[in-house]
Amino acid sequence: MRQLSSLLIYCALIATEINASSSTSRPIAAFLAAPKKGSSSTGSIKKGQIMGMTKMDINESEEEESIRITNRRSLLNLIVTSTSTSISSAAIIAFASADPAYAFFGIPAKEGPKPAIASDIAGTPIIYKDFISKHKPSERTMVQGLKGDPTYLIVSSDGNRLENYALNAECTHLGCNVPWDPIREKFVCPCHGSQYDATGTVLRGPAPGSLKLAKVGVEEDSGKVLLEPWLEDDFRTGAKPWWI
Repeated sequence: MRQLSSLLIYCALIATEINASSSTSRPIAAFLAAPKKGSSSTGSIKKGQIMGMTKMDINESEEEESIRITNRRSLLNLIVTSTSTSISSAAIIAFASADPAYAFFGIPAKEGPKPAIASDIAGTPIIYKDFISKHKPSERTMVQGLKGDPTYLIVSSDGNRLENYALNAECTHLGCNVPWDPIREKFVCPCHGSQYDATGTVLRGPAPGSLKLAKVGVEEDSGKVLLEPWLEDDFRTGAKPWWI
């Protein structure tokens, strides 16, 4: 940061010098071009020759001054452009590395979704045992999940437990909610026709990826359904989760 401040100060000094040079060059030229008081029009050298030499000198002086000002402005433009590029590059590199970006700008590190208690549409927390007793085997029920996102809780095929994963109901194309079609046994997006299998794996586009996962657990003290971010490899693809 000290180097950047010094560079900006240097740019300001150059700009000041350029302005000063621009403001003084014309008065000097005008002074040289004006005839001196009391000067005689006669002498061993003709008046036309004196004026011709004066104009030539003035033209050369103005040309040299113009070149100097142009060079200084070019240098200033180069410095400003280089400084802007350096700042932009530093910002891009910082943000590309996630947490260091926030440290670079003095902003607290960005956090992912925090664990949340699953709740129904009315906002009532879901009790694990009660939920199992009220839903059929392999049933998929939409609830409020992480960050309040629409999320499917899935009852196991034997009906005795919840699957250890939940599915975010937002289509990975444009975010429409995808309903479960029990007859076709697929999630089908009503907006653009994307399809996902029973585990949320994308079967048909334009959706670019599978539905986001969340971990399903039970809060020990209350028995409520607890959802946590899925940070492990995606068990459906074996790859790193795209949503992290």
